[in-house]
Amino acid sequence: MRQVAKEKEMDTDFRSNQGKREAKGKDKNRSQELKADVHRKCRVDKQQQQLEGVELEEVNSKGNSRQLLQTVKSMTQMLQPRLQCIESANGENLTEAAQIRIQVESVL
Repeated sequence: MRQVAKEKEMDTDFRSNQGKREAKGKDKNRSQELKADVHRKCRVDKQQQQLEGVELEEVNSKGNSRQLLQTVKSMTQMLQPRLQCIESANGENLTEAAQIRIQVESVL
């Protein structure tokens, strides 16, 4: 039983890799551009994360625990956009808070 499951898994892995190889061969330049773009975004994210760590270390070295906790809170809190105007599905611009809330709740 385990052998059959393992063979199926290997077969699906082979097929997915084969599809990647075919796509890579067909449009090599496009795949290289996408790969470079992904690596670029990863480097930017890594640099931002390192800068946040440096900022935390600086605040911690000062010994001000209140400022440290505020910095951590600002880094970890979720972004909650304040919507002033959104467009509904039928093309109307909704500007009142109640209408916007109803529209967002219907989407979620």
